Amino acid sequence: MTDELHNLIDEAEYLRSRQLQLFLRRIQRWSLWAIVITSITLICVGQGLAWSRGLSHERLRSAISTWHSLTDFTRAISGGDAAALMMLGIVCGIAMPFLRTLIVGAGFLLQRNWLHVAIAIMVIAIMLLGLWIK
Repeated sequence: MTDELHNLIDEAEYLRSRQLQLFLRRIQRWSLWAIVITSITLICVGQGLAWSRGLSHERLRSAISTWHSLTDFTRAISGGDAAALMMLGIVCGIAMPFLRTLIVGAGFLLQRNWLHVAIAIMVIAIMLLGLWIK
């Protein structure tokens, strides 16, 4: 009787784990598609605005050099600055691996797979170090 009970418990845990994997895979797929579409759209809209306004590459580069803080950048985005929109699209593209690793790490955390949670945290730390080390 106890063997049957343990088998049922193991089977229930497997099914719960499988459902969680499918759910996380679906979240990962849709969130990554959303980021890719957002990134491409922002870059294309920024480029279209630059072309329609007749902005040269030098003018776009000079606009980027005037952002000294995050508030300057957000003000430029809200003002419809073409360079700011393109830069935001690039930032969204850079954020994709971070989001994917966070989603996978959350899945491992929900499964209580501590080794893979630690590996996901290390990967995120390495990616963050890669952004700051020059």
